[in-house]
Amino acid sequence: MIYKDIYVKIAAFCAYQERNEKEVSDKLISWDIDPAIIEKIIELLKEEKFIDNNRYVASYINGRFRFKKWGKIKIEAFLKQKGLNNDLIKESINAIPKEEYQETIYTLIAKKNKSLSKDSLLVRKQKLARFLASKGFEGDLVWQCINSYNFDL
Repeated sequence: MIYKDIYVKIAAFCAYQERNEKEVSDKLISWDIDPAIIEKIIELLKEEKFIDNNRYVASYINGRFRFKKWGKIKIEAFLKQKGLNNDLIKESINAIPKEEYQETIYTLIAKKNKSLSKDSLLVRKQKLARFLASKGFEGDLVWQCINSYNFDL
């Protein structure tokens, strides 16, 4: 492939959905592109705003939190796997409104509680805590929400 064809093809890849530098670099490596060319293409993609890590992180957090109902721990772990800057991740995750975050936990508690068998209250609380931990919510906040939730006995 020649340089221009590579650029057009990878720009379409970036335009399809938000991508970060590592994803684009990995894709270009899978095409057996020379590392020097990869570097130039990535710089050009950044200049043309096809790649923007700030935008990528904000979009990723928004999607995972609002649609998949993931907690901060799980989101942060997945973003770290994608090779993004820790400071950028922390700053963006801390931008999630506290009230909305807690409301999401209460919504998940209510929904999951309906699906649990009528075990003892202690067993249900433990199952809820495990479920919320698997979604990436912080343990202390999970237990605070579970303990303040009004379970219908």
